[in-house]
Amino acid sequence: MKTLKIITINLSIFIFILVFSTTVAFSDQKQTKILTEEKIISLVKDYNDQSIIFAASLNYIYKTLDNGETWKKIYNITKANKKINKIYVDSSFRDVIYVATQDGLYQSNNQGSDWQRIFRESSDLENNCLVIVRSNNTLYLGTMQGLFISYDLGRQWHKSFKHFSDSIISSIAVSPQDNKNIYIGCEKGIYITEDSGKSYKRIYVIYRSEIPSEDYNDYDAEVSDQILNIKTMLISSRKPNRLYVATTTGVIFTDDKGKKWQKLTTFGLPSLNIRSMALSNNKDKLFVATDRGIFKLNGDFWQRAGSGLTYSDFYDLNIDENDLVRIAGRGGLFEFNIKENGEFKDNHTVDERKIIKFDIDNLFKGEPKIEEIQRAAIEYSEVNMNKIKSWRKQARLKALFPTVSVGYDKTIYGSSSGAMAIGPRDWNIDLSWDVADFIWSSDQTSIDSRSRLTVQLRQDILDQVTHFYYERRRLKAELLLSPPKDKEEELRKRLELEEVTANLDGLTNGHFSKSLQKRQ
Repeated sequence: MKTLKIITINLSIFIFILVFSTTVAFSDQKQTKILTEEKIISLVKDYNDQSIIFAASLNYIYKTLDNGETWKKIYNITKANKKINKIYVDSSFRDVIYVATQDGLYQSNNQGSDWQRIFRESSDLENNCLVIVRSNNTLYLGTMQGLFISYDLGRQWHKSFKHFSDSIISSIAVSPQDNKNIYIGCEKGIYITEDSGKSYKRIYVIYRSEIPSEDYNDYDAEVSDQILNIKTMLISSRKPNRLYVATTTGVIFTDDKGKKWQKLTTFGLPSLNIRSMALSNNKDKLFVATDRGIFKLNGDFWQRAGSGLTYSDFYDLNIDENDLVRIAGRGGLFEFNIKENGEFKDNHTVDERKIIKFDIDNLFKGEPKIEEIQRAAIEYSEVNMNKIKSWRKQARLKALFPTVSVGYDKTIYGSSSGAMAIGPRDWNIDLSWDVADFIWSSDQTSIDSRSRLTVQLRQDILDQVTHFYYERRRLKAELLLSPPKDKEEELRKRLELEEVTANLDGLTNGHFSKSLQKRQ
């Protein structure tokens, strides 16, 4: 009954939050939904006419000529089980549109009225096009298996075998100031070409094992100490040498073409699944689109942008010269103006004063460490690895002890003449050892099976505890650094904080809250 009661309470809180968040979704922001679709994964604008927008779902390309008032489907991928990955509009030739799909690269020379496939390979991986960019008369195409280059705008293609023959090319960025400088992001790191693809230099290495020991000092901070993937890249139009790179461990950047790298803070960023980045024209503020919402870099922490948005799972982000933000994701295409929303103003003095006066290190002072909470969860769920070790030790000791059998029976005597005699009843004890148990016991098979199940359960519990622990810290930091503007929003966030705390207590038999009380 206790378990049923806890589930009922948590479900009630969830339903309340869901209904409540729907009620206040538009309370603090003027946002407009300009395209209704289950999922929009890519969007671009016409560089000469801001009222023209192109948006892509998994199967269709949409176009608007009136800033989202009306939309028209201009492309439909007809190949079964194939999807659209990216759209790209040529800034030099306004009528040219490229669509990177799982079935090759398509091009339109008249803004979507007619289409033709200009790239197709026999391999499914090479045919799966992820990203396309143009520099002068050269096209650079990133696929699931290598980089392809066309020096005649798509008539002929050449695969770059030297560095990228088998790599997934996840991102390509062209410098707006010097289009000979092109950055390639792939599984092996980040490369730069300064001569339009004739030669490449790796400026960021992912795997340390790839660097000869005698050359290691030449890379220094440019080497990642974790296995990561390059998600997307962005070059600042104001600072042509500033390159932002979104990875699975956060955002890094360089100001000198990769000679030195720095990592941006992840404080306040609940998800590192960064799918798109954009810079505002007002002071070059960095915005990112993630599967947990839109966030803006505000000094030493990330601030949630667009708290009133109905959805939080976004794939693409675009900001025009008037600071009009367009975001694509689940539920369609949305837009809002940074200048009209006080949350995004650059003179956000309230939060800045708090950061100055408040030592962030004290934000979690007095709270138990994650290691303590993990140990408490393991002990409560009885998935401690010492139990497995004890089982194995007992199985080995079993071979030292004999099998004992006790009998109580009569003794029968016989002679060659056939005479029989029955003696008195006697006790007997038999001892036997199974020599094979010294080498391998059949119990080991059962222990191995139970050990695998215990390890898996232990890892699942640790994953849950770790998630709730840091989700609680994120909510606590968000309440301090980005305080809600109204009481309703504050109540919703505090309910979320209490719910996460309750989950931690449930996994640790109340140890988390008890530990907090002891430290206060």
